[in-house]
Amino acid sequence: MYMDGFKRFLFITACCFIALSGCKENSTNDQEMLAQTKASYGIASDSLENLNPYFYLADTTLSALHLLNAQEGTKEGKCNFGTFTATLHNNILQMEFHDCSVFLPHLNGVLVLELTDIEKEGYLLALNGRLSSRNISWSSSLDEEPELRDDFDVELVQTITGSHRTLTTLNFSESTIASNHLSDDEVVKFASMSLQRQLDYESGIYSIAYDGQITKYNGEDVSVFITTPEPIELIYSNHFLNGTLIIDDGKSRIKASISKFDPRPYSFDIETEFDNGQTYQPGNRFAASFAMESDIFSFTSRTGFLSKQGPILTDKADIKDRFFYSGLSPNHGLVQSPAEEDTQLGSMSRAILPIFNNLGEFTVSIFDRETNLELDSALYSVTLDGIWVNISFDSSLSSASSYSINITDDNGRKIFSDYQTSLN
Repeated sequence: MYMDGFKRFLFITACCFIALSGCKENSTNDQEMLAQTKASYGIASDSLENLNPYFYLADTTLSALHLLNAQEGTKEGKCNFGTFTATLHNNILQMEFHDCSVFLPHLNGVLVLELTDIEKEGYLLALNGRLSSRNISWSSSLDEEPELRDDFDVELVQTITGSHRTLTTLNFSESTIASNHLSDDEVVKFASMSLQRQLDYESGIYSIAYDGQITKYNGEDVSVFITTPEPIELIYSNHFLNGTLIIDDGKSRIKASISKFDPRPYSFDIETEFDNGQTYQPGNRFAASFAMESDIFSFTSRTGFLSKQGPILTDKADIKDRFFYSGLSPNHGLVQSPAEEDTQLGSMSRAILPIFNNLGEFTVSIFDRETNLELDSALYSVTLDGIWVNISFDSSLSSASSYSINITDDNGRKIFSDYQTSLN
C-alpha cells in the first residue's frame, strides 16, 4: 500500500515536472515578445511606407485631371525642381516627368491612366481606370541618383460619397514590388493589396484602410496579412483620431489601435496575441512610420505646382478649427499676371477648409507690404467658389508690389495669412 502511494507520488511529481518543463518551453519572456512584436510590426509598417509612393503617383494623375478640369488638352506645370506635362486625349491621361522633385525626388518617366469613365461634379471627380507606368524612376533623396523601378499596374477607382467627400481605391496587381531600392535584400513584394482613402474636403478629416498580404521582405519570404477593421481616421497633417490595424504573421496577431486624440502624432497602442495563447502589451506607443509622409495621408493637389504640403494654422488639431491647404490652390496660390499685361496684377485663389457657405462668414483684408497701408476694398473683389476663396485685383495695381492677404472668420479668428509678390 505504501509502495503504491509512493509510486503514485513519484508519478504525479514526474508529471508535474514534465508539465512545468512543457510550460517553460512554450512560454516567452517579455524581451522575446517585444522583439517578435517589433519584428512583425516593422515588416508591416516599412512595407506600407514603401507602398505609399505608388499612391502618391496615383494621386498625381488625379491632380492632373483637376488641373485639366477633366477636359481634353495639355498642361505643363512646375515641381519644386523640374517640370511635368499632362495630356488628356480619348480618355487616356499621360503624364511625363522631367527630373520632377516634389515628394519623390528626381521623378522621371511616364504615367498612363486609361479611363473607362469619368464624371465631374463641382470640384469632385468620379472615375474608373487603369494606371500603369513606363520607365518610372525616382530617388530616396535629392542627393541620390534616381533608380529605375519595375513598371507597375494598378486599378484606380474614385467615387463621390457625399457633397464634399470622395473615396479613392487602389487595387494593386499581384507581385507588386514596392521599394526605395531594387537590390534583392531590400525588395518588398505583395501578393495583393488594396488601399482605400476617404477624403472630406469640408471637415478636413480623412481615413485610410488597408487589406492585403506581404510575401517578401528584405530578401526573405514572409506571409504577413494586413487588414483595417476600423479605418485609420485622421485630421490632415496632424494626429490620429481613431482606427485599428491588424497584422497577422501566422505566429502572432498584432492589434494596433488608436481610440482618442493624443498629442503624440502618428503612433499606435499595440497588443499582441501569440500562437501559444500569450498576450503582450509593450506599454509604450509604436510609431507609424507609414503615416508620417504626405504621399497618401493627404488631400489631392489641385495645382500645376505638384505639392501636397500645407501648414496648419492652429496650435491643436480640432475639427472646429479651419485649415489652409496650399496644395489645393490653383498655381500654388501665386498671383497670375494676365498674358496681355504682364505688369498688372491678376487674381489668386486659396482653398479654405472647412468650406465657407457664404461671403458673410469671413472677411478679407489686404495690405501693401511696403507702406503697411490697407488697400481700399474697391481695388479688389472677393468671390466664393466651393472650396476656394477667389480674389481678383484691379488692373491699376502693379504686380511689382507685394501684398499681405489676411482672411478671418466671423469670430475674428485668423484663417489664412500670406503675401503675394510679382511673378517677374
